[in-house]
Formats: sequence, C-alpha cells, structure tokens
Amino acid sequence: SMKSDGDDGNASKVDFTSFLNFGTDSNEGLAGFQGNFSTLNVTTLGAQTGGVGRIQEAIDLAASGATIHIAAGTYNENVNVDKSVTLDGAGTADTFVGGTGNLFTVTADDVSFEDMNLQMLNASQGIRVNSAVDNLQVDNVRFSDISTYGIEIHNDAVLTNLSVTNSFFVGTSGTGIRMATTAVAAGIYVDNTDFNGLSSAINEASKSDATGGHLSDLQVTNSQIRNITNVGIYAEELRDSTFSDNTFTDNFRDIVLNNKYNGSGTDFGNIFITDNDFSGADKPTIQLNSSGVP
Repeated sequence: SMKSDGDDGNASKVDFTSFLNFGTDSNEGLAGFQGNFSTLNVTTLGAQTGGVGRIQEAIDLAASGATIHIAAGTYNENVNVDKSVTLDGAGTADTFVGGTGNLFTVTADDVSFEDMNLQMLNASQGIRVNSAVDNLQVDNVRFSDISTYGIEIHNDAVLTNLSVTNSFFVGTSGTGIRMATTAVAAGIYVDNTDFNGLSSAINEASKSDATGGHLSDLQVTNSQIRNITNVGIYAEELRDSTFSDNTFTDNFRDIVLNNKYNGSGTDFGNIFITDNDFSGADKPTIQLNSSGVP
C-alpha cells in the first residue's frame, strides 16, 4: 500500500502528477530508467510540491511536440507555454483553468489548446501572445465570463497562423480576440465559433505611424456573433480577408471597417463579406470609414 505521513493508501499527500503515459524504458542503453516524455498526464489528485503549478510542471518536463492530457478538475495557475505542445483537456464541462492575470502565455510555435474551459472572471487574458509565434491552434475551448480579452495578440506580437475552431467566447464585456495597436498578424482563421455578450468579438486596432499594427488574411466562417454591445468585427488596418456564412444577431454594430490609419504602409482592401445573415443590429450592418486616406 501507499504510505505518506503514516497513512496507508492516502494518495492525497503524494505528489505524482504529472505522470508518464508509457512505463517502458525509452533507452535501455543508458543507466537508470529513461522515461518517454512524449505524452504526459496532469491531474488535480495528490499533492503538488515545488514552486510551479501542475500544468506548468508538465510543460517543463515534456518533450517538444508532446501531448499533455489535462484531466477533469480545476487548475488555478499562470502557465508559460515555451515549447511546442498540445494541451488537451477532458472537455469544456470538465477541465477548468482559472485564476488571475494571464492564464496562458504562449512563446513557442506549434502550440495547441483543446477541450478545456478558461474561466475568465478574474483573469486579465486567457491566451496571450507577445512575441513571434507561428501556428497557434485553439479547438473546442470555452472562454467563460470574459471581462477583458479571451485571446490577446499583444504589443510585440508577430503572429502567423492562428486557428480558432469549434470554440465559445462568452462574457458581459471584453473582447473575444484582440490585437493591440502595434501587433502584427497574418492568417487568423475562425470557424464554427460562437461570440456572445461581449463588447467586441474581434478587434484589430492600429496607430498613426509606422509602428502601427496590421492584419492580413482574417477568415471568419460559419460562426455566430450575437448580443455584442459595441462592434462584432472591428478593424483599422486589414486586407485580404473574408467573412462568410456567419450569423450576426442583436448586435449594436455588426462590422466596422475603419481605415483610420495608413502609417504602417498596409493597403486596406480586398475584403469579401458574403453569404452572412444579419438581424437586429442597432446601427447600420456594415460601416465603412476612410478617415486615414488623403
């Protein structure tokens, strides 16, 4: 039996997470047991010792390209995802990550979030990018009680290939996906995703000089944008983008394309809005501004 502090079988006092998925020695030619860190498991069971949280500990141990299975339960921590991993929860009704500050900060390429619920009531940002990152995948993730930003593409970010699919952004204020005024992104793909009750679903802002951020290749398809109190999709420096087969319902404004600045040198244009269903907006469905053009 398991013993801890004199208690037989009391696993709550033993730190056994994260644990390997395979019990075989990955290199019998080396002395000692060589674990296979391509798949790790995280659980809320047992004690947690040391200075980092359970998910962070798994990332620190994982091999690049590993899959980390996050079991059902609630995890309150701030996680730095600094290597290529897949973070796979047990489902949006089972695996919860919450707390204050930024729940996840991504600094590595090829990172995936799947099947979890990010509880945003007291958090600043759910997933934050503030560096050069490529291939960030978000699938079946629920961002609950957003009051600030679900996904934040921050000041120094250069983000390529963000995919958000089968996900939910829900709150009473805040923004689902936000780009800061100096952030740059190319390739944001949103499909079959629900934005509900926010100030804005997607917001891309810029500046009046060459440091201004810009976005190209924003594809929003098969999604719902509803009960938005400000603007569903707002952009200031955008090109080569498509919004198609979406449903916009009961928003204050649905789409605002505001060519407010041109300091970054990005030509605003080549934007297609096709086969969408619009209803119940307080203001004109599509608003085009060109105050930044001579």
